[in-house]
Amino acid sequence: MGTRSRPYRPGRSRLGSGVGGQQSCRAVSVILFDTHVLIWFADGDPRLGKVAGNTVADAIGSGEALFAAISMWEIGMLVARRNVTLAMPPEIWIERLVEVGLVIADMTRQIALDAGSLPREIHGDPCDRIIMATARAYNCPLLTADTRLLDYGREGRLKAIDARR
Repeated sequence: MGTRSRPYRPGRSRLGSGVGGQQSCRAVSVILFDTHVLIWFADGDPRLGKVAGNTVADAIGSGEALFAAISMWEIGMLVARRNVTLAMPPEIWIERLVEVGLVIADMTRQIALDAGSLPREIHGDPCDRIIMATARAYNCPLLTADTRLLDYGREGRLKAIDARR
């Protein structure tokens, strides 16, 4: 069983510069999950804050809860390295997320180029760079607990929401 990716097609284009700083959770409908927050959400992990959880519910309800395609690879690697244990194979786990309303944000040429051109000191992890570039391309906030990404958001270069709130 393969996971089908359905392209995100909002009513109006979300592609744009995507910069904008720290966001208030309740004022947002479209969100992009960082990989660890995706796992927290699926596991019902209490590290996902109540306000962030409400934002997730709103985004899922409107069909605008996204996760980057690279997160599927990252989850597969975490499982293969035994850093994460899932109750089912990763491909079924991902399919279940899609079934509950999450949308896979495919990687585009714009995202790949932006990820490669981000300053090295921001983040060295290629997956996080691609996830950041995805949020910027879709002009939506990234739901994360990664302090480096949240700091980048505070600098006004990325829309970011602290998933622990």
